[in-house]
Amino acid sequence: MNQKNICSIICCYYPDDKIIKNQLEILTRISDVFIFDNSSSLILEDFINYDSVVIKKSISNLGTLKAYNEIISANSNYEYYWLWDQDTVITYEIAKEFIEASFKCFKESNNIVATTFLDKKNKINPLNKDKILIKASTTFLMKSKVESYVPLVFDENLFMDYGDWDFAYRLTAIGGYIQQIETPKYNHSFGDTNLTWLGKFNISSQIRIYMQGLNTIYLIRKNGLFNFLSIILIMRFFYFPVKCIFLGIARVNVYKFFLGIFDGLRGVESFMFMTNKMK
Repeated sequence: MNQKNICSIICCYYPDDKIIKNQLEILTRISDVFIFDNSSSLILEDFINYDSVVIKKSISNLGTLKAYNEIISANSNYEYYWLWDQDTVITYEIAKEFIEASFKCFKESNNIVATTFLDKKNKINPLNKDKILIKASTTFLMKSKVESYVPLVFDENLFMDYGDWDFAYRLTAIGGYIQQIETPKYNHSFGDTNLTWLGKFNISSQIRIYMQGLNTIYLIRKNGLFNFLSIILIMRFFYFPVKCIFLGIARVNVYKFFLGIFDGLRGVESFMFMTNKMK
């Protein structure tokens, strides 16, 4: 089923090699695959036996969004781009079914410009079901349709987190439609786990929580206050600390989030912050 007009992009930073190899075994049967290694421990020689795979290794961690942009910009000849996280677990049957459903959506509606798996991090506007904020990972983009609305570029001022929501907001605000395909399902293999009185919950690292605070302020400034994206972000002002307190998660996480909010108000941006931190 290999479609030479599909470019799958895996962005990784110290990944589990077994999961990456599993992704390659599946995705190379469907598409060409580009791995963007964000200055991690990936050993290139481990992947030379896979056909249709190109590995770009960065000398520094550029973040997820800039990695996507660099691969898309350097390989603009593809008609479709399929974005992936390093920890996504799928099967060939799931990937094949999703692609077939996506092609059907694109054919049936000129307004559908991208498709995405059902994910709890996707947010659908209850007042307008056509407005959806998506998680970039596993989203399938038809380049020509996307670019009839907005350039296929993610905001690189955001190191990670919320850049996919920002892209989806800008795309759907002017009429693009992203179809959430509810079957089949996929899984993530791991995350930062916190043990609470209700059991184990995944929560981001403290530095990532800090950057989420920075990105919250940046996006509200960029897109304005009265829109679906900003409302979702503002809700985290209340939801995140309550969640941490209720679950007994370390208070320092709440501190880091609001420190990010404060620094964001002072003009600090997450990409700039990480670039300076890695110097």
